[in-house]
Amino acid sequence: MFVLLTTVEEKMEPLMLVRIAAVVLGIGTLFVVIGLATDYWWSFFNANLGLWRVCSGVCGSFPVVTGTLSATRAFAVLSFLAGVAATVVAVLWAVGISITEKKMLRLMAVAAGFASAGLGLLAVIIFAADVGGNFGWSFALMIVGSIANGIGGGLLIVPLRGVAAV
Repeated sequence: MFVLLTTVEEKMEPLMLVRIAAVVLGIGTLFVVIGLATDYWWSFFNANLGLWRVCSGVCGSFPVVTGTLSATRAFAVLSFLAGVAATVVAVLWAVGISITEKKMLRLMAVAAGFASAGLGLLAVIIFAADVGGNFGWSFALMIVGSIANGIGGGLLIVPLRGVAAV
């Protein structure tokens, strides 16, 4: 009886971590997509700008798209896509879908979580170096979402121990 209980507990602990990681990755990816889509990466009085629009009383597209803005957009979108991939695999893993029995797929989820974090933080760094201070809440959401995706990827490492390499 005790041996059976220990075995069940050993299986539940990693599964619980996967479920927590799936929630953290989902929230992180949600923050990343909100940060990506909204117009408050930078704000000052009545003017604000995001990655796609600039607003000063009236909102419109950027008259000129610089290379740094294009790079920021690209890394932010890639961060979102990696976050979605990590979240989907983590959710499938958490609910026990058999496709996630493959260690390579699980490793890809870990890598996607870390990639989302790195790409999102890289987007933030590029934007900050170009624009300067007065950052808005969209900028902050991208940072928080990226860090959450990194934490989610890290939480997925622990359940990988003891998984057969298939």
